[in-house]
Amino acid sequence: MAKIGVMLTGCGRLDGTDVHEAVLALIHIENKGHTSVCLVPDGDQPMVADHAGAELDLPGQTRNMLQESARLAFGAVRLLHEVPVRMLDGVILPGGAGSFRSLCSQGGQGIGGGVLRQDVRTFLEALLDKGGRIGATGLATVVLDRLRERSLRQDPAGMQAEKLEVDPDGRTAYCSGMLGARSLGEAGTGISKLVDWVAGGPAKEGPG
Repeated sequence: MAKIGVMLTGCGRLDGTDVHEAVLALIHIENKGHTSVCLVPDGDQPMVADHAGAELDLPGQTRNMLQESARLAFGAVRLLHEVPVRMLDGVILPGGAGSFRSLCSQGGQGIGGGVLRQDVRTFLEALLDKGGRIGATGLATVVLDRLRERSLRQDPAGMQAEKLEVDPDGRTAYCSGMLGARSLGEAGTGISKLVDWVAGGPAKEGPG
């Protein structure tokens, strides 16, 4: 059985982690007999959003990524620098705007701006170097784009929710998550396949 890191950036799709994608990943990791380790980079979110009114930048508010992610995780959340890469078999990056706002420096420029935070890059590159796999859902595909320094073969927003796209070298993969789903069930099918793949299995077609 695999030990899979789940990298969080907060609690909410507009300024942190997409809750649906994260919870679906955690459920499938547990149901398949694997172990999840929730990880979060150190620091505050660069902005705070109002998820009820969809105001994207509330003035004068700050929220810590660790404290916000603890709302979402079942059990402890560990800071990224406290987790030895050697203890993980792979990492899943759930989507949400935190993928580009918090995991990328200067991410407030939007999804097309900024570069991957150095601590995040170092951690993920070390995981790949040891033979681990990295999977992303939804907006977190921007991290793969920055990490691999090449464009994704398919835009996740245009993918079917059940589809899994694996990089040609077999080191990273992604699914559309909630971007391409009409329901939680549809999103869960793709995320289930992603969990299987990150845990070391082959890419699958058909139902998850």
